[in-house]
Order: sequence, then C-alpha cells, then structure tokens
Amino acid sequence: MTSATHTGLTIDELAARVGMTVRNIRAYSSRGLLPPPRLRGRTGLYDDEHLARLSMVKEMLADGYTLAAVERVESGRWRGTDVALWRRAGVNPPSWTTSLACCP
Repeated sequence: MTSATHTGLTIDELAARVGMTVRNIRAYSSRGLLPPPRLRGRTGLYDDEHLARLSMVKEMLADGYTLAAVERVESGRWRGTDVALWRRAGVNPPSWTTSLACCP
C-alpha cells in the first residue's frame, strides 16, 4: 500500500482503499472512531492514520466485536492488559492488540 500522507485521500478514495462505504466511514467518524480529516478548501483529506483505524474497525467488526467494543478500544479504555481481559472472557483478541501492549 502506498502512503496516503503526502497528498491525502478523499473520502471516496479512502472508502475504495479500505473496502467500506462512504456512509459507514461517515457514521464511524460521527461516533468518534476517526479523527477529522485535514481540510483543503471544502475537501476532507484522509491519511495513513485514517486507513489504519478503519482497517482496525473493519477487522474488529469481522471478528464479531460490537461498535461499542470498538469505541472502548478507540477511546483508550482498553490498553495493554486488554489481551488478558479478552482471554479471561473467553474471547480471542484481534491480531492488532499485540501492538497495544507497547502503547500508553
């Protein structure tokens, strides 16, 4: 995947790149799952951070997590020990959680 940070992606390009609808991206954004895009005039431009977050959302939803669970992860309420919490609950954590253990 080439970097989107140099020029930015429109919401249509972002949707195509991540395999989601524009409507879903807007819904996730309104729920606070994505930071606002950088604006160039009236056009929102999305970067690699948006791609990564949407990929995480897509993976979590595909793994059966609810949007409420995704929101808890994004809000920072699940960090580091989350893998242990998921395992205690009898749920396999998604693959991206291993990177959370290093982050505050």
